[in-house]
Amino acid sequence: EPAIVAGAHAMETGEPYQIEYRITRPIDGQERWLRVRSSVQVDDKGRRAGLLGVVTDITEAKAADARIGADRARLAELERRRAYLLEIADALRLLDDPDEILSTTSRMMGERLNVGRMGYAEVGEDNAVHVRGDWTAPDLPSLAGARFRLDDFGPTLMNYLRRGIDLAVDDVKLDPRTASSYPAYEAIQVRGLIVVSLVRDGRLAALFYAHEPRPRAWSREDVALMEDVASRTWAALARARVERQAGERQRLLINELNHRVKNTLATIQSLVHQTLRPGVAIPEARERLTERLLALSAAHNVLTRENWRGAELGEIAREALRPYDDPLGSRIALEGPSARLAPHVALALSMALHELATNAVKYGALAAGGGCVRVRWAVADGFMDLDWKESGGPTVTTPKTAGFGTRLLAGLAGELGAPADIRYDPGGVRCRVRVPIV
Repeated sequence: EPAIVAGAHAMETGEPYQIEYRITRPIDGQERWLRVRSSVQVDDKGRRAGLLGVVTDITEAKAADARIGADRARLAELERRRAYLLEIADALRLLDDPDEILSTTSRMMGERLNVGRMGYAEVGEDNAVHVRGDWTAPDLPSLAGARFRLDDFGPTLMNYLRRGIDLAVDDVKLDPRTASSYPAYEAIQVRGLIVVSLVRDGRLAALFYAHEPRPRAWSREDVALMEDVASRTWAALARARVERQAGERQRLLINELNHRVKNTLATIQSLVHQTLRPGVAIPEARERLTERLLALSAAHNVLTRENWRGAELGEIAREALRPYDDPLGSRIALEGPSARLAPHVALALSMALHELATNAVKYGALAAGGGCVRVRWAVADGFMDLDWKESGGPTVTTPKTAGFGTRLLAGLAGELGAPADIRYDPGGVRCRVRVPIV
């Protein structure tokens, strides 16, 4: 018919023509494309006598054009998708709150696909689905905060998602994979859906879904876009959670550092105040202050190696007494079980042992060649009882005035949990300390 109409028009006007049209070839019923080029022929009197033309089979050329057109359409769609994914990435890059990431992604994808509901849910160990958040069109209710059992939506859905297979259903009422569980979908006003799953360590962990209240023919591009956006959303959520944990960790560290610095400065202030008391010569005060700061530093080193989670009593005692016992163990014996001390108790006990050793070197058992010190401790009921006992030194007499060491031990009562019990027995100084352990 197109050829007849074109031929009649040419005979009427005298103009040449070119047309393309489809035919069904009679011999095999195959559909073919033809191109006809024709011009009007006149007789010797100038009258239009007929048509002369060429008919060409252009079926293959038409197929090639269709393939090129499809390729261009796919490239255009890929470019649009790439641009949209960049838009999503730019939006998520500015967010560090998981709830904002979910709401932003759901809104942008819901508007992009023009669906009724777009949301994100987490799946518990018991297959319970907790909807973290969603975006909805005005005619659909939100499911945010709701909980469902995944088994209620059919065994096929469960099987697909557990294996990490994404699911697109045009009509849940008619599709054999979901039809048997249609009442569950009807209850949340769903007829068409796409569900993308996240399987982590072999377990179904989360879902990203699109819901339609009416049947909908989903395209491969719709599913591919959902998969891409879901992947970026989960990556953004993981980043946000890591950054939040790192931020919380940093705040804790800063607060802890601030607390430790204040405590250290308070300890140093007390040391300076006690050392530089009236009547003490400057050279002597300088020497004592230096020794005490070094003792404090040694205790800090032990705690730093333990990340300030506490310290072993044995290590604290060895570090505090090392300068007074050379070689180690020759004059000071340490005996006792493993016992961990809180940081503030470890620092206080280190200072107490340092002062006891200093006094022993100057006036007590370590001032004489044959003198020695035995430090024993025992643990019971969450406390550690330490016993410092000197022997073999000069005869001990009770001092008339309290020296710095005595005052320091008394001042450490708050950190140690109880005042130290110091006895000046004639055979040697004895000190008992009771501290809590961790």
